[in-house]
Amino acid sequence: MKISIQNTNQSFQCHADEGILEAALRQGVVMPYGCRGGRCGSCMGGVIKGAFAYPDGRPPGISEHEAAAGKALFCQAQARSD
Repeated sequence: MKISIQNTNQSFQCHADEGILEAALRQGVVMPYGCRGGRCGSCMGGVIKGAFAYPDGRPPGISEHEAAAGKALFCQAQARSD
């Protein structure tokens, strides 16, 4: 899947079985993060379009309200579409 970062010219490829943050870092794209375990919220960002999933369920670092507002924790989210 192709991940594009809004308002930049950055994009990168993400395999279905890897986290979005992991894919970005593997390809030299700098993104904010802290714990990489879904707890701190440092990697939270908005998803404008496309689908993603949390293989182990919604991480504790994101509230239901944030998730409903289109936010995601990129250290745990796996892309399901571009």
